[in-house]
Amino acid sequence: MGRIISIIFTLGCLGFAAMTYDNVYTDVEPIKVLAEGAACAKEDCKKPHALFQIDRNFRGQTLFYRFGSDVVNVDCARQWFAVGDRHCRVM
Repeated sequence: MGRIISIIFTLGCLGFAAMTYDNVYTDVEPIKVLAEGAACAKEDCKKPHALFQIDRNFRGQTLFYRFGSDVVNVDCARQWFAVGDRHCRVM
């Protein structure tokens, strides 16, 4: 019984690592496009703006855009933790 639990635990850890690898090491360009679209839905994109910080973690990315003196935080993640389409929302 202990061996079965050990195998299940090991497979769960390996699955978690494999699924979250994409969130940390994936190409950020498509995410930037989605995030900028979400940021522009909140602020006027005709104003000068710039991406000034990207935080990446096991569940997704947080991008910070500066619109003049305002800062917009956009959180991007997959629908179901590490699978599904990416979606971004303003925090």
